[in-house]
Amino acid sequence: MAYEIKNYMEVIVDEFLNDVLRKYKDVCHCKRCISDIKALTLNN
Repeated sequence: MAYEIKNYMEVIVDEFLNDVLRKYKDVCHCKRCISDIKALTLNN
């Protein structure tokens, strides 16, 4: 029996990040910057 490990905080960050980024037009939206923002958010 295999178990899937799921980080539910990552799911929540994914759900809210686009809404937050719409408010900040001057923030870069490239994949690398989005990944950095997610990592910083999840680690703080």
